[in-house]
Amino acid sequence: MQNDNPNPNTPPSQPAPSAPGFTTIPQLRNNFPTPADDADHSAYYDSLNAGPKSKSGGLKAILIVILVVGAFFGYRSWRGGSSALAAWNGNWEKGVDDSHAQKKPQLVLFTADWCPACKDFEENVLSRKDVTAKLQEQFILTKIDLTSRGGPTSQIAQEFGVRVIPTLVIVRPDGSRSDFLTGSVSADHLDDWTSTRKTAKAR
Repeated sequence: MQNDNPNPNTPPSQPAPSAPGFTTIPQLRNNFPTPADDADHSAYYDSLNAGPKSKSGGLKAILIVILVVGAFFGYRSWRGGSSALAAWNGNWEKGVDDSHAQKKPQLVLFTADWCPACKDFEENVLSRKDVTAKLQEQFILTKIDLTSRGGPTSQIAQEFGVRVIPTLVIVRPDGSRSDFLTGSVSADHLDDWTSTRKTAKAR
């Protein structure tokens, strides 16, 4: 038989390079075990399906983590924000009318959505049911929302002389006011302040 390669030490010629924009895919060897004809094929097919099952389990774990994290932040959002101040009336004029009708002083809160200290105070103190219940027994709860700057609520804040938030002030039915309680304070501090200033006329 004639040898096409005259020089046995010279390697056979390599295939021509691929055309630009294309990649030659080498022939792949089948590495899957081939069962004997008389063998039990169930284990063989189980081994082939093992990969997709493990991936499916990983996807389920990721979905569970996403759901748990979403539920956590959803709960924090529900607990804080507007729900924390659900008992607080957002209308100043209504608060004045209710104070006169019920002969109870107003507890007025100046706050805003963009204020981190306000959020902390609302979520950790004002959202507590025991705190809210005690305040409602003593006061008409009124909220002055300063989230939108330059509106009617900003004018109320200027009339009161509010410079920082959160700020609390007690306004009695006769129009007299207490001094300010400012910042995110503890529930005990809030209770002490309201107890000593409910009846005393500071100004």
